[in-house]
Amino acid sequence: VFQARSILMYYDKQMYTSFCESDFTSATNHRLGNLDNTVATEEPKELIVYPNPTNRDINIEYTKGNGNEAAELVLFNQLGELVLTSTLTENKTTLSLEQLNSGIYFYTIKQQGALLKTSKLVITK
Repeated sequence: VFQARSILMYYDKQMYTSFCESDFTSATNHRLGNLDNTVATEEPKELIVYPNPTNRDINIEYTKGNGNEAAELVLFNQLGELVLTSTLTENKTTLSLEQLNSGIYFYTIKQQGALLKTSKLVITK
């Protein structure tokens, strides 16, 4: 941990400061490249991504505030390469992940530029 902290401070002191000295939400936004640090002003009443782990499809269910504005899911592999983007226009969306290999992936879900959720997704085949 000490060595990782030293490396992080050496390469990006601002990221280290954001991560270690502020609340989790703003640190997450900074690390994910949300340059304006926009966070959803209202937590989603419900945002569920399941099943996790999965072997084929994932379901995403969400409702947001007074309306159901479209959200965007962005999925990255472990190397940080973009592997999938999808616009979520319905309250419940099923995405096929058949084309992806087994492994650990990371996703973010944004709505109107504000980060709603970021987490990992495990695909097993």
